[in-house]
Amino acid sequence: MPLPAKPLRLCVFGDSHIGCIKQAVTAGMVKDSKKVDVEFWGADGPQFRGLDLVDQTLVPRRGAKAKVELVNGRGRAVLDPKDFDAVLFVGVRIRTFEFFAPNLHLLGQPDGFLSDAVLFRACQGWLTRHRFYRAAKAFAESQSAQIFLTPCSFPTEGFRALQTAGFDLAAKATKKTRDRFWHHLTGIAAKDGITLIPQPEKSVVGGCTTGAAFAIEDAVKLNDPVHRNPVYGAEILQAALDIALKGAKSRKSAASDPKAHAKPAQPAEVSLG
Repeated sequence: MPLPAKPLRLCVFGDSHIGCIKQAVTAGMVKDSKKVDVEFWGADGPQFRGLDLVDQTLVPRRGAKAKVELVNGRGRAVLDPKDFDAVLFVGVRIRTFEFFAPNLHLLGQPDGFLSDAVLFRACQGWLTRHRFYRAAKAFAESQSAQIFLTPCSFPTEGFRALQTAGFDLAAKATKKTRDRFWHHLTGIAAKDGITLIPQPEKSVVGGCTTGAAFAIEDAVKLNDPVHRNPVYGAEILQAALDIALKGAKSRKSAASDPKAHAKPAQPAEVSLG
């Protein structure tokens, strides 16, 4: 009788944005939850800045250790991709609104235009300047785990983020225009060995904001336009698992075939409805 398959070892890493995924797991909202052992690692608030990349491993400084211990709850002092089959970077201070809003506003003007070449360079410059994007790239270079990254979502509708920032025309942006950005961002990440998971299209309203249905409970009362509820978290986690589980199955098949040579999982393109 064959032994039961070992669950996929997945680490969800990030700042306070990992909360929606943790809630989704706790609530049993992920269909493949029995196929995966999910572990969380990271820190919120200013302690997140106290995480350093050292030899393809994330290590907390003294001031961040207590927060990491609280988030992890399993005694894992450092985050080494070699300990997992997949690592999902969530939020990690990569704020899409800061990049999308001004450029979508520009494209909404009568004479607004960005060639694909210019947009590609803009996307590349914006994405690669983030410290934890570079950490995800370093993890991918270790070739020991599948690496996923989903940036911060757009702010919740109703908080006048676009108007306050002076980017009113971004509110008229279409899916077709947004897809130009995601096409370049996912492609750039793929070349770095990272599967970038875009914000689910079903969660986007008003061109460049997130629907209130995906906001945290009492978002208005708490004046919190940035954090998401477990429904959103389940969407992101399931998107990663759909790819990670297939990758794990492929590696297992390759390992059982003496003529095959297992290769590191290749990044996949993700499209969320």
